[in-house]
Amino acid sequence: MTRGTKPSTNGAITDAEVEEQIRELFERNYELLRHEGGHVLAEGAKRQALEQSLLYWRKLKAIATSVTETEVKLALPGLMTPKRRAFVLEGVVDIVREGDEVRMYDLKTHEEREVRAERELYEDQLNVYAYVWKGVRGQSLDGTAIIATRLPQELREALRTRDPDAINVAMASWDPVVDLPFDENEVARTIDDFGRCVDAIEDGEFTPPPPDMLNKPRGTRRRKDHGDVPGGGAEHEPTFAQIHCRGCDARFSCASYIAYQRLEARGRARMIASSDGTDADDLDEWIEANLGDEE
Repeated sequence: MTRGTKPSTNGAITDAEVEEQIRELFERNYELLRHEGGHVLAEGAKRQALEQSLLYWRKLKAIATSVTETEVKLALPGLMTPKRRAFVLEGVVDIVREGDEVRMYDLKTHEEREVRAERELYEDQLNVYAYVWKGVRGQSLDGTAIIATRLPQELREALRTRDPDAINVAMASWDPVVDLPFDENEVARTIDDFGRCVDAIEDGEFTPPPPDMLNKPRGTRRRKDHGDVPGGGAEHEPTFAQIHCRGCDARFSCASYIAYQRLEARGRARMIASSDGTDADDLDEWIEANLGDEE
């Protein structure tokens, strides 16, 4: 029993007790990270992180209470890149066994819309995990899915406004579990892609895409028309910069990202100019003066 909660009469832990335990574990983990690594969050960011943890419990309670194996480490050793470098593919998944069915879940720190927009990229990774689980470990598998852990924009906005009705609507439409098929025939191609990535890293090939690509949907070499992508159409898909650049520590020293920011700032300035009559050329000069040199 945790502090501040009333024990249930039938011996089973209640939802209130679970949420109190989540709060206590969150505080304990935060203090551990703060003391060991010096990681400190602003109070608002800390509150949002706890809120996200509680919302995930409320939304995914059925899966959380069904997990039979958590953080299962999968590894495929003995692989070789095209340039003959040895490497190992590793991953961590959660396994749910319900009756005779076994399902595999992989958590990603992405939004649901990002996963649905580019299913193929996530299918590639799950194909390898399924191959290891079934072929190497000799276990049955009936389905795979991604759990997108980043709250959708609509829900984040509703939480900021603290509007109960808006929060309820956003929670009802939020579906962070994206079921994906697995095709073991694609495993060889995926492993080859990973191998080429390893070679590029080892050879120091880190050239970013050109600036105009950063504002486009990330895209894949095998893009399909997915009818269930919220909003539908490429114009509603997250851009390369939104997915990759926003979390990159090197973005402010990246020539492509700096150029992309210039283009974005200039676009916003022209929108303001067209709406209030401001001289766009003056705004361009201000942008150039305040963004600094590209070098």
